[in-house]
Amino acid sequence: MYIDGQRILDLPIPEDRFAGGETIRSYLKTTLLALLREGHSFSGKRPLGNSDRDGVLHMALLDADLVDAGEKDEFGDYPRYREAIDYLNGLMAIAIEALCDRPVRS
Repeated sequence: MYIDGQRILDLPIPEDRFAGGETIRSYLKTTLLALLREGHSFSGKRPLGNSDRDGVLHMALLDADLVDAGEKDEFGDYPRYREAIDYLNGLMAIAIEALCDRPVRS
């Protein structure tokens, strides 16, 4: 199945997650700008003050039904999340490639 990286970038971040942006694209942009501004003091472990960066991005993909990880339970968790991590990371790699392939405005 073909999945467009631009579509992934435009997915909304779940409202119950701190993200620093409204879409995957804006989250990645905010994170990269923080890296640039903060330099050596940037925390890769807690970018934007949040240690759940994978969860923020993965939940956006799961909520968009791009990956079958089962039905979300009453706590907002997916039962097969751990089994889907490699595929979710692959989708994020597609999104990052798409972000980098876009023409830069001058």
